[in-house]
Amino acid sequence: MEETNIVLGPVTSLLVWRAAMAGMVDMPYEPLRRPDRMRSIARVRSVRGLDVIRQLESMGGIPLDVTVAQSKRTHVCNSLDVIMLKDQLPDGSLFAVGEGAYLCSPELCFVLLARGCPTLHLLKLGCELCGTYSIAPDQTGSFVNCPQLTTVAKLSDYVTRLGHRHGVRQARGALEYLADGADSPRETALYLLLTMPNRLGGYGFRRPELNGRVDISEYAQGRLGKAYLRCDQVYRDKKGNAIAVGEYDSNERHIYLSNEVGETVFNVEKILSDDERREAIVEAGAEVVTIRTEDTRIFAQMDAKAMRLGRAAGCEPRASIGELASKRMGLFYEVYDAWVWRDEYELLRSMAGYTRVIRRGGSREDA
Repeated sequence: MEETNIVLGPVTSLLVWRAAMAGMVDMPYEPLRRPDRMRSIARVRSVRGLDVIRQLESMGGIPLDVTVAQSKRTHVCNSLDVIMLKDQLPDGSLFAVGEGAYLCSPELCFVLLARGCPTLHLLKLGCELCGTYSIAPDQTGSFVNCPQLTTVAKLSDYVTRLGHRHGVRQARGALEYLADGADSPRETALYLLLTMPNRLGGYGFRRPELNGRVDISEYAQGRLGKAYLRCDQVYRDKKGNAIAVGEYDSNERHIYLSNEVGETVFNVEKILSDDERREAIVEAGAEVVTIRTEDTRIFAQMDAKAMRLGRAAGCEPRASIGELASKRMGLFYEVYDAWVWRDEYELLRSMAGYTRVIRRGGSREDA
């Protein structure tokens, strides 16, 4: 019998990476030798037979896709999406998830998910891949903290090595706005809102340092029991000193808790701790702007906080009036849209170009 292999496509590969980062499946590993992609097949029964897919599907159905190098290796099936990738792929494009089973590297996922993708969704994905968190693979929007899967530098290098393929131009354009080190989806949302250009509805601020270090006084070190602080978004002057800090206090439990009889009361200990933290940052010479949960729900409140942070950082933000206000409001509600997670599988399929590309001979041709 002819030896064959399976190369999972960008959608399924991303879900496997997410599951691996959450400890739900074994971590993919680099194969000892490059797989022969000319022997890759697209058969839904074979894909569903993979251990890693059985583990994922036991948590609920997931979208399945594969890549092949030849259309004759494809069996037409409505439940399996296919991308045909001709020619060689750069080293490091594929990782193994079992004998004869491979998936796309995080870098290849990023490029292939740029094929039919609106800019904002690709940027969110890029910040996740380059951040220290991973979204759950089950459309809930929950996440776990974990090591970075890749970096902006690695993505840039991979896009250069990949050459001319469908998705490369969109991926290259998105790299301009990405940053390493976001620690949560809401940190990513705030980062994109503040740094995307005015024409796209953002505030056009220069990039902050995500989860950057802020040195504090010896007195503050003794008070807080820390040698320094890590802050969500740090803006520095030309000498490298922190001059403005955006802090995310998005968890309402930071402020409220239930007492012994079930009443909701102020979490005084946490409030005092946060106040001491802010005082230490101010003592270090930086203005602090705290973003709270309610700010992510009301544009006027977020706009006021953004303008204050921009002025403190020396970014000279344009006022949100007229058409610019409409664009910013639209981007604000899009980056903080919690409902998008319910349809994320279809969104990922759309990002890969599956929902708008006509199936020919059972595959999507790679332009």
